[in-house]
Amino acid sequence: MISRVAILIPTYNRPEYLKKCFISLKKTFLKENTLIYIIDDGSTNNETIELINCFNKKNCIIKRVFKKENSGIQDSLLNSIEYCFDNKYDYIIILNSDIIVNNYFYDMMVYYKELFSNNIISGFNTLTLGESGKERHPIIYDGNFYIKKKTCGAPCIGIDKKIYEKYFKEILIEYQKKRRSAYDTAATRKASNDGCYIICTVPSVAEHIGFDSTMKHNNSPDVSVDFKEYIELGNYD
Repeated sequence: MISRVAILIPTYNRPEYLKKCFISLKKTFLKENTLIYIIDDGSTNNETIELINCFNKKNCIIKRVFKKENSGIQDSLLNSIEYCFDNKYDYIIILNSDIIVNNYFYDMMVYYKELFSNNIISGFNTLTLGESGKERHPIIYDGNFYIKKKTCGAPCIGIDKKIYEKYFKEILIEYQKKRRSAYDTAATRKASNDGCYIICTVPSVAEHIGFDSTMKHNNSPDVSVDFKEYIELGNYD
């Protein structure tokens, strides 16, 4: 039973995307006392810093950390994830700062984790082709209400402590030391090779809006195949 959830948002400049990310979070339902942990990687943009300082969400806990130097997303995630598990959060959702979520994002991410407890959950199903012309994260099984994959990107990933320590931590440390990118693909591939697959929600509950890609995918940015921004469900803040 998932009781304590943390949402991690690593940030670095790009306020035009961060603003939309925050707006979507303010519109969505989040369970009371959900932690929203924003860790900024030494942004030099004043608007980004102001957005972080001003962000709030009713009934949620907001933690803001401003790093003095830009040391990479892996460093941001290592620090924030360790903090969350040390403080007894049992489920973490990593949400990139150039992502928007819909109004049932939280419910779906938690429900799918409870349903597929030994797997990694992704709220973002993309079939975008990479530079080689192949799908970046191809489907290996279509379960109608879920999609199974061997890899996924970072836009909206749900993990627990066991999965983090077994598959993510070592790769985050290695990629931080070498200043490499795409830790997400490497970690999820490592997990799926061990039978811990990626389960994508159907439909997607998150959408990538950062078309000015930090991964240099500007000509073929990741977008979901089935994102619906709003569905009339439940009670929302």
